[in-house]
Amino acid sequence: GGVKVNVCTSGASGAMVICIVVTNNVVDRPRDLAAALAADIERTLLHLPSIDTKTPSRRLSLEDAMTKQVATMRPLIEKDAEHLKGAGRLIDGTAFAGDSSGAYNTSTHFCLVLSALIGILVSGPTTGMQFYMATLQHSGA
Repeated sequence: GGVKVNVCTSGASGAMVICIVVTNNVVDRPRDLAAALAADIERTLLHLPSIDTKTPSRRLSLEDAMTKQVATMRPLIEKDAEHLKGAGRLIDGTAFAGDSSGAYNTSTHFCLVLSALIGILVSGPTTGMQFYMATLQHSGA
């Protein structure tokens, strides 16, 4: 824990941006760790081994790996597409994949009420503090 890495690439320019976030309270010297990680990632990306497609055995192993990956993913993609066929649609036509069955039970309502009560109890005194702080100070409390 304590480190998050986001990677974004541009399809138009091919540029890659990497954002490294290190949590201050979890890791000692987070800026140093982020800088070290950035340097390691940059070094790794700049020195990637090339894929040799000229050697027939290398090309076949790469093609086999891709074919195997496609064969693994195809049933999952088809299953997801089948699931989305029966899904409800939003106004813009986007499939809604959430639970729209309406099958809520008593525990759902209990958790909702409990969550609201706890939220009110936790935030109530701190939110109202600014309104009655001046009155407390004037009364000498």
